[in-house]
Amino acid sequence: MKDSLKNTPDTPEHEQPDEGAALRGAEVVVPTVGTTYDPVGGDFGPFDGDQVDFRAFDFSDFAKGGLDLGSMLVPVPHDGEVQVAMGENGPQMIHIHTPAGRMTPVAFAAPRRGNLWEESMPEVIQGMVKDGLTVTQEQGPWGEEIVAEAGGGTMRVIGVQGHRWMMRMTLASTNDKADQLAAQAREVLARSFVYRGQDPIPAGNVLPVTIPQAMAEALRQQMEQRAQQASAVQQPHNFNDGAVD
Repeated sequence: MKDSLKNTPDTPEHEQPDEGAALRGAEVVVPTVGTTYDPVGGDFGPFDGDQVDFRAFDFSDFAKGGLDLGSMLVPVPHDGEVQVAMGENGPQMIHIHTPAGRMTPVAFAAPRRGNLWEESMPEVIQGMVKDGLTVTQEQGPWGEEIVAEAGGGTMRVIGVQGHRWMMRMTLASTNDKADQLAAQAREVLARSFVYRGQDPIPAGNVLPVTIPQAMAEALRQQMEQRAQQASAVQQPHNFNDGAVD
């Protein structure tokens, strides 16, 4: 990647497109096993968004647009749909669904030295084994990937170590579509950007995620409707109205 593609003092660090906006520029090279990864000077991501301008690339062949999550800019494949998992206090997790399965991207703060993904793998594997999954490890474009199977389902976890951050993609699919989803997830990762920023964040903490305004408004309305429906169900009925003592 040429130096001219990186952010300059005149280029805002984190100008993001609205969901559905096209990303234009150079094409991304999708990595294979053994390819050298460089989040700043390489030809594929996940890129360090604080140092690389997303506008340098053209993702329109693969994605309908970029999903701006604040700490991440993630392309949504043409056949993909975004789903927000709701918790008691609001949005909890972002998923990307495609016909091949589900992808869940998360970004973490990481130390300047070491490899957070390699250090966290034993704990992830231990948790999967405890849950009754059959776990193996496979070599992927960014290093070791965790693959777990149970019944007719496959889960794969891909981790990528960047500059003071780590991006993790968790995949869930049926066994027959596991390879298809893995290939698509690698395409997504290769076109993703992580915005770590300069704020002090303890290593291992999830980088803060924000929901695009249009999506947040739709979710707010949905939550209000659910609250109204729940209130109507819980509203006590006065069966004594009109009764004669």
